[in-house]
Amino acid sequence: MPEKRWWQDLSIKVLIADDDEGMRLVLKKAVERSGGFVIAGEAEDGGAALRLFESERPAVVFLDVEMPVMSGIDCARRIADIDPRTVIIFATAHESYMPEAFEVYAFDYLVKPFRIQRLEQTLGRIKSIGRFRHEAYESREQDSRDIGQGGRDSGHRDRESEKASCGIEQDGCGGGQSSPGKTSGPDNAAQKTDAARKSNAPRKLIIRNREGISLVDVEEIILVQREDKATAVYTSGSRYVTSESLGDIGRKLDDSAFMRCHKSYIININHIDRIYPYGRWTYIVKLKGTDKDALMTRESFEKLEEILG
Repeated sequence: MPEKRWWQDLSIKVLIADDDEGMRLVLKKAVERSGGFVIAGEAEDGGAALRLFESERPAVVFLDVEMPVMSGIDCARRIADIDPRTVIIFATAHESYMPEAFEVYAFDYLVKPFRIQRLEQTLGRIKSIGRFRHEAYESREQDSRDIGQGGRDSGHRDRESEKASCGIEQDGCGGGQSSPGKTSGPDNAAQKTDAARKSNAPRKLIIRNREGISLVDVEEIILVQREDKATAVYTSGSRYVTSESLGDIGRKLDDSAFMRCHKSYIININHIDRIYPYGRWTYIVKLKGTDKDALMTRESFEKLEEILG
């Protein structure tokens, strides 16, 4: 059975962490008044916030930056390592921490004192993203049912029009192959070296874990992501877990087809379906052949645009 996503829940779980009890109350009242959310817990220091996150797994976490035991920035890093899809919102009196918030891909950064309307806008965006992701999931499920009933061409055309609407063309996802030219010199030598490296890329990925050794066809890999303290490799029908780091696996993959789009994700660009904004510095990548999705940084998105021309 597919893993349930937070956007499929009727109420989105929220954790609030701030050493100021009054600010926790303000955030709590605003979240409850917004509707569609449920408070999963409150914490007055970073260590307690991390423990609550591990036990409750909320979808949204509000963090102050300067807290006892563990700072909000350090807590956010730990949370992102556990589940990079978590919506992290900093609510702090200090603007100076914004660059560090950028590094952990915070969804938003609220500077105290902030207007309640500003907070309500952030909560509204979270709910809108949740609705969109639910609708996209249902649409993809319908496409799968249509294919099973002989509707492959219709679903294929829909997905092609979706790619055009977000500026991603299928032809651009094929690894950038071009016909050989007759040029000579350093540029041509570099092209030959690059082509040789790509032609020698392994066709099978060896994955070792406690269950044994698996050989996975590289072209069937859709997504590689960090999950808790392990790395998971996804194909259309299987999931393989290994203790190897994301970086180690990435070095074994052909970078003409695979992209490290986020510190926690590697994607097969041939399987990109749609890309949507997610927060201030991040995008959501919907992938064909799986109900999983990935996060993409703004820098990676710009790189992808260059690759696809």
